[in-house]
Amino acid sequence: YLNYSNQILSMKIILASKSASRRKVMDSLGIEYEVISSNFDEKSIRDKDPCSLARKLSIAKAKEVGTKEKDAIIISGDTFAVFKGTIYEKPKTEDEAKKMIKSYENEELIIVAGMAIYNSKTKKMKSYVKEFVAKFGRITDSDIKEYMNKYPVTNYAAALDDRGLKKFTINYDEIMSKPICLFVDELKKILKKNLMH
Repeated sequence: YLNYSNQILSMKIILASKSASRRKVMDSLGIEYEVISSNFDEKSIRDKDPCSLARKLSIAKAKEVGTKEKDAIIISGDTFAVFKGTIYEKPKTEDEAKKMIKSYENEELIIVAGMAIYNSKTKKMKSYVKEFVAKFGRITDSDIKEYMNKYPVTNYAAALDDRGLKKFTINYDEIMSKPICLFVDELKKILKKNLMH
C-alpha cells in the first residue's frame, strides 16, 4: 500500500464516478474502493469560468454521495471541454455531435479536469483543477461515422470520451497522461499523510 495511512485505509474509499479513466487512476493506487456514482444534477450549477465550474461540480458530486455515506473518503471529478471560449456540454442530438466533432478539425480544444476529495465524517474537502490542450488534425466524415456508430456520443461532453480523444487528437498520450499523473500524485499525498483527518 505504498506506506498509506492506516487511518485512511481503515475507512471506506468511494469513487463517485463511473468514468473509466478515473477507475484507472484508482486502480493504479492499489487500494480497495467501491464505485457509487453521484446523481447530482450538473445543470443546477452554472459558472462562466470553466475552472471554477469544474471545481464546484466536483465538490458537489462528492458532497452528494457524502449525504448517504457518512464515514468515507469520497473521490469525485468532472471533466469537460472549452472550444473557442465556449463550454461544450453533451450534444442533444447525433447531428449536433457530428457538427461538434467536425468543428475540431485542425483546431485546439481545452480539456478542463477537476477533482475533489472529501472526508464525509470530518467534512474536510480538497479540490484540484487543471487545464490541458487537445490538438486535432484532419477529421474525415468516415472517421466520425465510425466513431459515432460505436459509441453513445450524446452521453459525452463535447461528444468525446477518452476513445474519441484517442481517435481524433494528435497529442493523445500527452493530454491523457497529465491529468492522470496529477491526480495520482495528489491522491498518494493524501493517502500517505492522512491529510483528510
